[in-house]
Amino acid sequence: MTTYDLPPDQVRQALTNKEYHPSLSANDCLCIVTAMAHSGILLTGDRLLRKVAAEIGLRVYGVLWVIDELNSTASDTRSQLIRALQIWRSDNTVFLPQQEISTRLEHLSKSILNSDDRN
Repeated sequence: MTTYDLPPDQVRQALTNKEYHPSLSANDCLCIVTAMAHSGILLTGDRLLRKVAAEIGLRVYGVLWVIDELNSTASDTRSQLIRALQIWRSDNTVFLPQQEISTRLEHLSKSILNSDDRN
């Protein structure tokens, strides 16, 4: 991940987007412009932001996608991913689908067991 400062013309573009989509926050609109300017991925769980971003052609994913990507590229982080999912599952302020968390926990746990069996 990288932090970017937007030049004034991109800030204006974000404010224009806000006029077209008043339900989005100013920060949402800044995120859209940043992702567009840098051919980036927009990571959000916000339904409206996801919808607007997808409509304009941005790649949009949720936080559970990050878990999937980390799992597919670095098997040595699986225990950390399991711990993160367990924390999210028990945190009332985290609004992620419980079934999706459970599915990933089961998959990661099986992966660890299978890799232990091979060693």
